[in-house]
Formats: sequence, C-alpha cells, structure tokens
Amino acid sequence: KLNGIKFEFQRQRRISWDTRFQELKEFKEAHGHTRVNKRSGQLGLWVSSQRTQFRLFQEGKASTMSDQRLAELNGIDFEFIYYSRP
Repeated sequence: KLNGIKFEFQRQRRISWDTRFQELKEFKEAHGHTRVNKRSGQLGLWVSSQRTQFRLFQEGKASTMSDQRLAELNGIDFEFIYYSRP
C-alpha cells in the first residue's frame, strides 16, 4: 500500500564505530573529557552504548565490545563508568 501512494523509503545510514570514535576524540579535544551526556544527540547515545557494551563484555555476555575497541577507548582515557549529576 505504501508503494501505491509513492511513499519514499529512506534507509537510515548507519555510522561506523570508527566514525563515532573519531567524533569522540574530537569532542575530547574540544572539551577535555569524554563525558558526553546521552541526551546530547547521536554521539551521546553512542557513548552510552559503549558503556553498556563494556559492562556486558566484562560480564562475559554477548557484546560488540572487543579487545581492540577497548584498547582504543582506553587510549583516550574513556570513562567507562560515569554518573551524571541530576
């Protein structure tokens, strides 16, 4: 039915992990830290996801975190545990 009304399907472009990591490095350069609030757009959501993936990785559960990604994040002093103030 959607094709019948000429609805245009747009596939959302998926941003690679490396691209988001580069954005995080630029954020750190500008702000001096990696504490991106998860309400701060796509980068904030990605950072929150990295924290979740790290926790799963440490628990031995299925995760997209890898030793290489962990090393890259540690290389920029990523804060895996961060609690924002209310």
